[in-house]
Amino acid sequence: MSNLREIGDSLRRMGENARILVLTEAFWGIPMAWVGFYSSLYMKSLGLSEVEIGWISGIYSITQALLPILGGYFSDKWGRKRTFMIFDSIAWLGSTFVWMIALDIRYALLATLINGLTNISMLPWKCLMVEGTPPELRAVAYSIVQLWWLIGSLTAPLAGFMIGLYGVDMGCRLLYGIAFFLMTIMFVLRQMYLRESEIGEKLMEEGASLADYLEVMKKVFSQRELSLLMLISVMGTLNYTIWSTFFTLFLVDSRALCLDASSISIIPSVSSLAQLIFMLMFMQTLTKTNIKNILSLTYLSSAVALMFLLIIPPGQLYLVALVSIGNALASMFRWPLMEAITANVIDRIDPMARARILALFSIVAALFSIPGGPLGGYMYYADPRLPFIMLALFNCLSAFLTRFI
Repeated sequence: MSNLREIGDSLRRMGENARILVLTEAFWGIPMAWVGFYSSLYMKSLGLSEVEIGWISGIYSITQALLPILGGYFSDKWGRKRTFMIFDSIAWLGSTFVWMIALDIRYALLATLINGLTNISMLPWKCLMVEGTPPELRAVAYSIVQLWWLIGSLTAPLAGFMIGLYGVDMGCRLLYGIAFFLMTIMFVLRQMYLRESEIGEKLMEEGASLADYLEVMKKVFSQRELSLLMLISVMGTLNYTIWSTFFTLFLVDSRALCLDASSISIIPSVSSLAQLIFMLMFMQTLTKTNIKNILSLTYLSSAVALMFLLIIPPGQLYLVALVSIGNALASMFRWPLMEAITANVIDRIDPMARARILALFSIVAALFSIPGGPLGGYMYYADPRLPFIMLALFNCLSAFLTRFI
């Protein structure tokens, strides 16, 4: 109970915008955790091959390369809130509606392109999260966002029940419908209670120019900490793209673990339960410990878990669940820590350039990750283990580089 009181105290102390964002994130995190786990199987049910699924994720990576510069520019010109609300609502409500009525690869392509607008809205979201929130509370704020995703994964058996009852096709359509309804509530609440940040108001008065990005590029590549963070971000984007696209396929593939599609929902459920317990127990320690050391350890532990995943015999659901728990515990604080470290480094260098620096990070990560989906698809086609071997190597390298931030 003391941990819950400390988390409540952190919520009261963080910025008003961050508090609104993390509390309403439940309307996104829970349903999208359900949808995300079955999205690859849904695409298979629509007739897409593994390589085509890889190309769909690669197309999303193209939007990651092209759109963040607009996110940074609009955030400085129009303000954080306006930019965020316009593009985030179109991206999530539009894409979930298209997925809900999808028939073939054309719909998958359209939904992916619409959802690509999140690469504009993500930057003002990050700005609203950290501007006005004390540095020592930023990792906690991002951890609470992660908490909602964990609760969604914990309740994934509900999604599995729907898949078992209605089949992958109709079950996923119903899940997308639930997501559309809940996110509509979320956007109404955010429009009512979010406020423009002080930095956003100043930048709106000064005006914004795309030429400012040339100066930002010089600043980023001349700073060792920012350069290393960018490289780790590139590998993290590749890691997420390949893992989220092929992990579920790996579980049910007859060449891999050969598990039943309706039973694998236990994996995110038990993993999330372990993460939830550990996160509630240790979240507040992020305000008191060396978060760079923790981040390095998470990468190394994930590499070990990935290698264990590859030697599990087919059909061993409980062994897969145990390894997934280990990987989940290793990675649960990774995203909050990376976001907090990046925000704190930007504070030291130039907080007024935050949106532009984050845009550059996203663009560079996306340029390198564009071939990630197709490459993962071809590697998976050749041998389902190959993409995960590559991810283990990325984690080892990230663990090493983190020590020098």
